[in-house]
Amino acid sequence: MRQQVREYIEKYELIRPGQLVLAAVSGGRDSLVMLHLLASLRYELGFSLAAATFDHGLRAEAAEEVRFVEAVCRSMAVPCYAGKVAEALPEANQEAAARDARYAFLRRTAAEVGAERIAVAHHALDQAETLLMHLLRGCGLEGLAAMAPQEQDIIRPLLEVLPETLDAYVAEHQLEFCTDESNFSPRYLRNNIRLQLIPQLQQYNPRLTEALSATAEICRTDEQLLDQLAEEALAELWLDEQQALEYEGLLELPEALARRVVRKAFALVAGESLSYEHTLSVLALDDEQAATLPRGWVAYLRGQLIFAKSQPPLPEYDYLLPLQLSDKWLPIGDSGWEYRLQKTDLPLRSVGPYRLMLEEAELPQLRLRSRRDGDHIPSQGRRGKKKLKELFMEQKIPRFRRCGWPILEKDGEIIFVPGLWRRSGKEGNVVLSLREKR
Repeated sequence: MRQQVREYIEKYELIRPGQLVLAAVSGGRDSLVMLHLLASLRYELGFSLAAATFDHGLRAEAAEEVRFVEAVCRSMAVPCYAGKVAEALPEANQEAAARDARYAFLRRTAAEVGAERIAVAHHALDQAETLLMHLLRGCGLEGLAAMAPQEQDIIRPLLEVLPETLDAYVAEHQLEFCTDESNFSPRYLRNNIRLQLIPQLQQYNPRLTEALSATAEICRTDEQLLDQLAEEALAELWLDEQQALEYEGLLELPEALARRVVRKAFALVAGESLSYEHTLSVLALDDEQAATLPRGWVAYLRGQLIFAKSQPPLPEYDYLLPLQLSDKWLPIGDSGWEYRLQKTDLPLRSVGPYRLMLEEAELPQLRLRSRRDGDHIPSQGRRGKKKLKELFMEQKIPRFRRCGWPILEKDGEIIFVPGLWRRSGKEGNVVLSLREKR
């Protein structure tokens, strides 16, 4: 087992020479084995070792267990730091509260003593239990990956070690340890999985722990690859000034990547990830729709997928402009559009959807204006006309772009909607060109 753990540490570079490792030791079998192993490897691998033990204030025996850990550490010449919960833990979700308090203590202690790594004693059965817990609650690949050999400053040098191997090590080295009776309490889901579900499943596969541990490792490496691809996609699609994702690029991604990119984008602005349900609600947005997200954020679709604290109203434009002959591009109000009106040497038919040929004599009758309610164009249909709104919808023009879209009218009648529709059969000696600055 010693060689197995050493190779595991070296394979994943869990500890580097010169580092100080803080071992989290409860006094139970697993953490005592880990402490003993790390103490025996510290000189070979060139690292320093300290220990930390914590009283959650939940059991009368805990204070005695802290003294036991301190005594064991003295026998191994390992500095030991003890802590105790500052206030009673809440009854609701007590297990999670105890875990949070313990890790907060470990990180405070690591910072105080200069430890770069915190070693915890999770092993292969813990890995199997974690995978099953996530599976029962519903999860994706990240949940099936369960625990990693290293997560930030936390390392798990025993993660591939089987429980029976731990028992054999205890017997070989005649290690004493404490037994926490709460590990047998049916009030905790993890205990029920370990004591009831796993023994039942082992009837179908006696090597269930190894199988689930291997599954977690496969999922972890696959998860790492997908996460890397999502990071690369986010870097390409993120529009920092707008706090938005480039929507067309997002649509081109496979759904599995798109979900990850959305979660990462939200974490970028809000500091936390999204649930699966929130992520799906964001990806299901249509033009100008919004999804309510945690911590007072919303995501809405307005050309790009934007994350903000609120969704601003659509801009409004109101302009009516005469045309001016010019070789330069002239702005059309503040609509984001501009036009150019030039004479031509010969009468030519218009070329391209954003150009129109006009007669110079009709210029005084022409105006560029913003859209109005009820605008329509001639149509071959039964009504003889079509609403401009229908034309925009047919061409899938999003609403935020329709707001400033310029209309060319002659004596109050629409004759040109750039890019979408024009009057037919007209020639002239002046060419009108329009473009949208995007």
